[in-house]
Amino acid sequence: AATVVYAALDPELDENGGAYLEDCAVSAGVNPDKTAWGIAPYAADMAAAERLWKISEQMVTGQN
Repeated sequence: AATVVYAALDPELDENGGAYLEDCAVSAGVNPDKTAWGIAPYAADMAAAERLWKISEQMVTGQN
């Protein structure tokens, strides 16, 4: 729970919205192996995020 408290209370994060956090710090970046640290590659895939956003919009508005 410490990282959640850090995210909620640290004023340095006010200007860093949307950052990935781990171990009470901003994540170091994408780690292709995602063994012990870092962001999994799928979590930083902007093309996949855009596709998901468009599908979500279509589902909410009923458009095809």
